[in-house]
Amino acid sequence: MKNIILFFTVFILGVSQSHAQKEKITGNWLITKVEVKDRIINPYQTINYSQDGKMIIMGIEAGIWEYNKENHSIVTKSELDKDFNGENKILKLSDTALVVLKDGAKVFYNKINFNQVSKENANAGLMGSWRLNNEENPDTVHLLTFTSPDNFVLITKDYGSQSKSKGTWIFNKKDKTVILIGLSMEQFKGLNNIIHRSENQMSLENKGITYEFTKEKNQTNTIEHLAFSQDDFFNENGDFKYEEDENKLPWKNWNDMKLGILNVKQLIYTYSSLIPSTTAFENKTLTANVEASMNEEAYYIDNVFIGFDSYNVPENAQFPINSFNDYNKLYPLEDATFRIQGENTITTPAGTFNCTIVEALNGDVKQKLWMINDKLGVYAKIIEEDPDTNFGHYYIYELQEIINNN
Repeated sequence: MKNIILFFTVFILGVSQSHAQKEKITGNWLITKVEVKDRIINPYQTINYSQDGKMIIMGIEAGIWEYNKENHSIVTKSELDKDFNGENKILKLSDTALVVLKDGAKVFYNKINFNQVSKENANAGLMGSWRLNNEENPDTVHLLTFTSPDNFVLITKDYGSQSKSKGTWIFNKKDKTVILIGLSMEQFKGLNNIIHRSENQMSLENKGITYEFTKEKNQTNTIEHLAFSQDDFFNENGDFKYEEDENKLPWKNWNDMKLGILNVKQLIYTYSSLIPSTTAFENKTLTANVEASMNEEAYYIDNVFIGFDSYNVPENAQFPINSFNDYNKLYPLEDATFRIQGENTITTPAGTFNCTIVEALNGDVKQKLWMINDKLGVYAKIIEEDPDTNFGHYYIYELQEIINNN
């Protein structure tokens, strides 16, 4: 009888210990270091050993796992990648740390408590968008955005190209570090030492390189998404509903408006391009040259509403040549399907103007235009939006100054 009792006691203790070991393994871990012979790798990848036996690596279900009591190891199986298969011999296991030996490599893990991460991140002072001070290549924008509770987005934008990386961030107040965990990242991945941080400036050190950031201020531009569509311009029979609106446009003809434009030399606009997946804008100044001739009754204005002006033409691009004619009602823009949405007074850095508001469609691209009523070809403001989720854009052009001839 005593032997039976002893057997069941040992059996229950063994099951309890096995269960306790599995409970310690279960949860979210961060792989911080891998030692392979004389090499050290810092992958900073997440792995979740779930309660139901699933193995999830960087958010992707990669296979299954189980605890082997006899060998004190984690056995993993995967059809996704054969390198995930095999035995992970446990060298150390606690509530916060795990070290295993797999295929000759020693792998170090730290336990992640995402509830604690959320609390730490909330008080880190990093929330918002930070722009890399890129003096070597000022045309390339790197924008790092931290959001609650633990997500980040890194946008790298150059002329004609853009990339986006996203992932998880973990702030450590004691160590003064922030870890960025993501798949498709070249810069800032892994452990970043916070060298300095103030309300508007931040310095991060990553792999021996120091990066200086400036926090994006609250944008003065309000994002006004354009909600109208093609269906709003046509009735149920497919007939255009705004044929008469052309007669309501303020820019009728050269003779009526020539005195208001003859002395204008240049129009200065701010061009603001919304950086996707953020609320931040990339801004630059565009200059539109204006030429008007009383004798020839000719009028020419640069169309800068293509994102560049004649002084900064991108490589392999050509600046368009156009001149005023009565056929293009939205000059200097290309003609489009449009409707009048009333009049309004708008104030820009260039002044206060009485404008006619026009909504226009050019294919999938939507535009909202503020046409200054007494200045032929001059817009106070234009919003342009392409809602395509993959290749769309959101631009704002705002008149900053009207420069007259001396």
